[in-house]
Amino acid sequence: MDLEEITRNAYRKGKSKEEILKKLKEIAKVKRRQAELIYKEIEFSESLPQYLETHHDTFLELLTLSPTTGYTAGETGLGCRGEGDYLIHQLISKIIGENKASSSQEIVVGATQLDDGGIVRLHKQGELYISLAVDGIHSRLSHYPFLAGFHVARAALRDVLAMGALPFALFSDIHLGNQGDPSKIFEYVSGISTVADSFGVPYLCGSTLRIGGDLVGGERLTGSAGAAGLVVNPHIGKRTATRPGDLLIMTEGSGGGTITTTAIFNGFYHVVEKTMDIDFLELGRAILTNPDILRCVHTIMDITNGGIKGDVFALSQATNCSVVLYKEKILSLVEPSVLKMLNSLRIDALSISIDSMLLSTPNQQSAQKLLNFIREMGYRAEVVGEIGERGEELVTLIHHDGRKEKLKMDFREAPYTPVKKMLGTAKPPDFDKMKKALLSSVEKSIEKKKILIEYLKMKKKSKI
Repeated sequence: MDLEEITRNAYRKGKSKEEILKKLKEIAKVKRRQAELIYKEIEFSESLPQYLETHHDTFLELLTLSPTTGYTAGETGLGCRGEGDYLIHQLISKIIGENKASSSQEIVVGATQLDDGGIVRLHKQGELYISLAVDGIHSRLSHYPFLAGFHVARAALRDVLAMGALPFALFSDIHLGNQGDPSKIFEYVSGISTVADSFGVPYLCGSTLRIGGDLVGGERLTGSAGAAGLVVNPHIGKRTATRPGDLLIMTEGSGGGTITTTAIFNGFYHVVEKTMDIDFLELGRAILTNPDILRCVHTIMDITNGGIKGDVFALSQATNCSVVLYKEKILSLVEPSVLKMLNSLRIDALSISIDSMLLSTPNQQSAQKLLNFIREMGYRAEVVGEIGERGEELVTLIHHDGRKEKLKMDFREAPYTPVKKMLGTAKPPDFDKMKKALLSSVEKSIEKKKILIEYLKMKKKSKI
């Protein structure tokens, strides 16, 4: 429960002080003295626009006032791993832009590539390439902190491996609601540590805070984990290294945070155990430390964001190539209990994160070499698709009977909880209008960034 939001909304609606204090007491059981102080803080902050107007402080106005879009995060599809979420990330990358790295650095894979990780080259250290990635916990695993920590740590390490890097460190960020039991923090850390110790990567540092300090109640846990790695081959982390003629190899996947959430909130509790492994991590490290096998790989990807459908759309757009997928082969590589659950719930296995590894390889010979290596390690894998020249169809799905289906990216990933099913995957009817509003907000944020960069330059000069 956000006491600041309750108070601020009531204040903006013109409610009297007594009405707001009464509301805080009734809804949040806040004592009068605390309610008065919350009101006082909001009153001060809500008086800022008036101060700006009377004092003509345009610089403070630039710093404190934010443009609005008129849409909510939910309406835009933020975090829903579909077209809406992809748009948001495109706009975020637009603000970041082609970062102005210092003369001692070179960005190899940056924000504009819209990948889950990045790569930077440090010139002064010679050919030293470092990869970074950070992942947020699945929001619905707040009440299952060990699982949240385990899966988010695994995701961060997986993203670094997909950049062609060997992880050397983990870090975390933890935020707990004011009424949350600190044991949630301990369980979250334990989940991350389990992955760190099992895979042999040190868990070095992190941040631990409350959500909203004293003004947000509840027991919600949120946070993230990040990883850093030394890049073995910088080209493997570039989606653009995939080219026409490449074959796509997929390994068996049993899912992570998303599949765990699906299992818990749909009553398929026995499936949770199937997600508890570090197979991707072990296989990724084995590939990256075997030069002969590494030569067979153009790119390494993970099937997470919106399932294989979402990932190959991103691949197609990044490479300007078309992709053909074989449905039967893909489904055969989803862990049987997981696939049975998805089928029972009528969830499209192609549109949900199953945490498989997806590798592009240049030809049939290299594909066979890779398959033999993966299978000898005890993992299942198959050729599930191929890369072609750019055509009208970006992604084509071949069914078991030879039927071809043109795939489209959904606005949201396959709905995997009852609430998500109610919301559906349909694109909003005013999507184009929403897109313009989001772009307008982004342009204002970019302009603010430019002004502040110049301000900091001038401030630095004035001190010399």
